[in-house]
Amino acid sequence: AEPLVKQALEVTKAALGQQHPDYAVSLNNLAWLYRYQAEPARAEPLVRQALAIQRQVLDRNAGIQSNRQQMANQANVKGYLSSRLSNAVALGNDSISAIEDLWQWKGTVTARQQAYRTVAGNPQLAPLFQELQSVSRYLSDLASYTPLPPPPTASQQQKEIYQRNRTEWEARFAALNDQYEDLQQQIAAGSEAFRQIREPLTVADVQSRLPEKTAYIDLLEYRHASPRLNESGKLDAEDRYIAFVVRADQAPAMIDLGSAAGLADAITVFRRPFEPGQDTAANQAAAVAAGQQLRKQLWLPLQAHLSDIATVIISPDTALGTLPFAALPGNQEGSYLLEDYQIAMIPMAQLLRSDWEDVFVSSVNPGLLVLGDVNYDAKVNSPKSTSQEATLLADVSMRAAQDLRSGRTWDALPGFRQELDTVRSLFAKQHPDETTRILAGDQADKVSFLTEASRFGTLHLITHGYFEDPTVKSFSQVHVQPDRLGMDAPGPDPYFNAYVPGLLSGLALAGANQPAETEDMFDGILRASEIEASSLQGVDLVVLSACETGLGAVAGGEGLTGLQRSFHVAGAKTVVASLWKVDDHATLTLMSEFYQNLWDKKLGKLEALRQAQLAMLRGYNPRTKELVRSLGSTSGQIDPAKPALRPQNNSRLDPRYWAAFQLSGDWK
Repeated sequence: AEPLVKQALEVTKAALGQQHPDYAVSLNNLAWLYRYQAEPARAEPLVRQALAIQRQVLDRNAGIQSNRQQMANQANVKGYLSSRLSNAVALGNDSISAIEDLWQWKGTVTARQQAYRTVAGNPQLAPLFQELQSVSRYLSDLASYTPLPPPPTASQQQKEIYQRNRTEWEARFAALNDQYEDLQQQIAAGSEAFRQIREPLTVADVQSRLPEKTAYIDLLEYRHASPRLNESGKLDAEDRYIAFVVRADQAPAMIDLGSAAGLADAITVFRRPFEPGQDTAANQAAAVAAGQQLRKQLWLPLQAHLSDIATVIISPDTALGTLPFAALPGNQEGSYLLEDYQIAMIPMAQLLRSDWEDVFVSSVNPGLLVLGDVNYDAKVNSPKSTSQEATLLADVSMRAAQDLRSGRTWDALPGFRQELDTVRSLFAKQHPDETTRILAGDQADKVSFLTEASRFGTLHLITHGYFEDPTVKSFSQVHVQPDRLGMDAPGPDPYFNAYVPGLLSGLALAGANQPAETEDMFDGILRASEIEASSLQGVDLVVLSACETGLGAVAGGEGLTGLQRSFHVAGAKTVVASLWKVDDHATLTLMSEFYQNLWDKKLGKLEALRQAQLAMLRGYNPRTKELVRSLGSTSGQIDPAKPALRPQNNSRLDPRYWAAFQLSGDWK
């Protein structure tokens, strides 16, 4: 077979050149022939060259594509990255070049989105960026409502009316979506900064940026294939996780973590008792077993490379993005990883390149904006629509509509107002000369928030967050032309293949419980797509004190496409968000501790959060809602080596009360 494969390679090279995707196919074919012969060393230069060709094609196309199109095309050719990593695992000594190839893949779409913010001040591009923000808002609103389907007993005339309304809605949605993507493409085509973000990231570069006793862990789910056939006569392949551990004083370690499905199942079981009403004895017992499995399969292989490390920065992927690493079993019996390490998340390795201040943020704004005590039943009207906007939104069929939020309603909990007042007073005490802006009640609407947010350095949002249930199919029902959108291959989510994934997660703001009744009223949901289309380059810290704000759709190589990521895309340096629905009073206590550590004790962001979580773990009693201070060091920080006052019965607080919140981004 070898001379025939080589001949095909030469024919392709002569006919199409060495930069054509089909030449990459031929290179990959020859590489697999060598893999079948158990010669991964001969395959290595071939899989690397094939991957480089596909990456160059993606980079060239990105200059005229929207971020959704970029993600779709990247997903279509991810098999080349999988071949590269499969061969690296077989080779066993290829960690440096393998992780550098990974870095040119993972997070690149997010990095390009962030580059939008570098062009917002460009006189030629700023109007396009402003129009993008406006279209994003209208697309978000239109996406909320679809015409109600007729009941089973509907007459033929009623069915025809529904079908007509549905067709009109689809046409309007598609037209607005096309406008959204065209604007992104125009900005990309007109921005040299967007097209040429930065030089490829190297291991030496990352090592030079890591502080002392700090390690960076990069995780990726990929399709691992072995040069053998299974019982069905097909290539033996499975989805696996691969990990790279980078530290300044050692060569990178490459670790094969095994089956992705096994880890994903264990994460589901491990998280189950943290959900409301799921903390049964059976679920608790199953979670303990799942925690031990995760420690054995996931953490211990990583920890073997973490000697003398105090801070761990993790870039997760797919299901691992929903795992509360701090709640995993620790090194001592009955302890947690929270007590062994500082653990922060980061969306992509590119953000390690500098000290954050000069990456995407030129300066940090002063002041605090707190949004909370929201009136979800408010009727919030926007400024009067223009004729173009009215054409897109004004139609009687939109007024009788099905809410895509699956009938959700949101309640204003008593603790929300208390948390707002607490955060405001803590900030005023330490920053008497800085401005505090409060958006509450009817004023906590998304237009006000998007107008005000960029003016403040710290944003604290006290409200409900959500992510659409994957069973909701409304977006995927819309007819999509594969050749128009470049979506030939199926992706991980039907929404993701159809339209903007940022429409699937959001925050409930003023008016969230109200239907849109007139053409000049916007809904009360602030969606991730609207945040992404904002410019928050002066924002140092965003705290999403809400439920499930850290979740999102899976986008291979891009982490989770949810709210947390959207704030990073907009330019925010650090985001603290939750992984499940959190207890009202416990959240208030945790946030109070966090801000006192941050503002009073001047701790770094990550250590401030960790110390607050340690205080909760060792001193919070959920029955009395009291926090007993630990017997710590004179600095006020908790010393794991010293005894601590515990809640009733000397117990340790369940992770569901303190482990939901994770810090992403700048941990310093």
